[in-house]
Amino acid sequence: AKVVLTEDFSLFTAGTDQAPDMTNLMMDLTGMTQTPGWSGMYVCQAGGSAYLPAGAYLFTPALDLSANNGSFVVRFKAKSDANPAMVLMSDMYMSALDYVQITSEWQEYSLTFSNGAPNYMIAIQAMYSDFYIDDAILAQENKISSTPSSKAMRGDMNNDSEIDIYDLPLMRKAV
Repeated sequence: AKVVLTEDFSLFTAGTDQAPDMTNLMMDLTGMTQTPGWSGMYVCQAGGSAYLPAGAYLFTPALDLSANNGSFVVRFKAKSDANPAMVLMSDMYMSALDYVQITSEWQEYSLTFSNGAPNYMIAIQAMYSDFYIDDAILAQENKISSTPSSKAMRGDMNNDSEIDIYDLPLMRKAV
């Protein structure tokens, strides 16, 4: 796999993962991250991890994710004080989205997307409950699949073969 982006939030030194610094970091997080271009709303420091209160957003820098037919994987560690919490990841227009439920213990999670493009940003949102995120890795596989999968798409809640804004209300009902 080709690693496109990594972030360990090691420069988020204030607070801890049990008592985050509730000073909100707004908009440009350059100087706080390994790669310039990260931004967010209501993001807080948590002693080497990022803390996102419910409703907070964290955005990756713009990336070229057009390789491998736009297929990429986001891996990250996360935990929540509210069990379970939900993390929603999407592109900036919510035309592709997926989510995972976060437990109260640090665990590694992985989400796979297939709509990468040049100048692509990923939005990470804390839905309903607060959560901590750390050790984010975004990678693209080196191999290209020539046969499309006929399996149902994860996140396609209304089974229209698209992951879009119309799946969100159904996703909220399911949680």
